[in-house]
Amino acid sequence: MLLASILEGQAQIPDNNVSVVKSIFQAFNAHDWNGMMQYYADDAVFIDPSFQETIGDRNFMIRHHTELHQHFQGIHDEVKFIYAAADTIIVEFVSTGTNESGESFTLPVCTVFTFKNGKVIRDATYYDVRR
Repeated sequence: MLLASILEGQAQIPDNNVSVVKSIFQAFNAHDWNGMMQYYADDAVFIDPSFQETIGDRNFMIRHHTELHQHFQGIHDEVKFIYAAADTIIVEFVSTGTNESGESFTLPVCTVFTFKNGKVIRDATYYDVRR
């Protein structure tokens, strides 16, 4: 179920940013990594607990997602909530899939997307890496 929550009293929220986030998740669930990256600025940065440092390379992210899909077949994200405020969209979702041993997993995740000129310039993803 997808719920959009708009925080009262915030600056005007571009509807396009919410649409872009929805498109990112559609591309992710279709395992279309190149299609997903089209919504990111060329100089976008990516933050993820699995990275040793902040990443600023869309091609790295395409390779990362390709490898992720190889290790976790059928990986799928189900959006639970979208919160929007000005140039920031926060998404709570649950990632599911099956690892190489055939074991299924469920992982609650939160991503904070920052936008500029209709493109994601920062993708900060948070989850418990011990799961």
